[in-house]
Amino acid sequence: MRSAAVASLLAFSLLSARELRAQWRFGVGAGIVAIRGASAPTTPGDSVTVRPYGPLAYGADASYTAGVWQGRVSAASGISGLSVGTGDLFVVDRSGLKLLLIEPTVARRVAVTGEHAAAWLEAGPSVHVWYPTGADSRLRIGGVVAAVWRQRARGKADSTVRLFLSASPSPFEASDLPAAYRPSTLWRFGVTFGVDRSL
Repeated sequence: MRSAAVASLLAFSLLSARELRAQWRFGVGAGIVAIRGASAPTTPGDSVTVRPYGPLAYGADASYTAGVWQGRVSAASGISGLSVGTGDLFVVDRSGLKLLLIEPTVARRVAVTGEHAAAWLEAGPSVHVWYPTGADSRLRIGGVVAAVWRQRARGKADSTVRLFLSASPSPFEASDLPAAYRPSTLWRFGVTFGVDRSL
């Protein structure tokens, strides 16, 4: 009887460890990003904008799921720089500004479709570390919200589509901008496509 009890305990421990591993997921992704804000003219009607440039982003993430809740940490970077322009005409300096983005978020599953598809709502802080050329790095902390669609792709792998919106303080100091401009809230929004896999 003792041997049977030990064997049962061992089997339960192995099963629990396997289930815990299955809740951890690691993934990579890339996306299209639009940036607005960061500076604003002090003169009404001025249409010239000065803002960071970053149409593409790529990164990696780790997540843990418990029931309908999920904790996730992601790190991302990508094409970056500065843009100055008006209307559809912009001048871009790709060496002027770099961005490292770190986002620890919490998500809740809000809908399930079929056996292997679900929708999630996600929110959390958005940590921006900016690296201006020739200057010290600048830390800005804002927030992010997202809607995520997750679909089983193959085996233990899922594909994801993430629509997001984040807001944070401007990476600019007042001394960085022309006299007719002031720092304003930076807005980032876009869509990312990813693949992740459980252990």
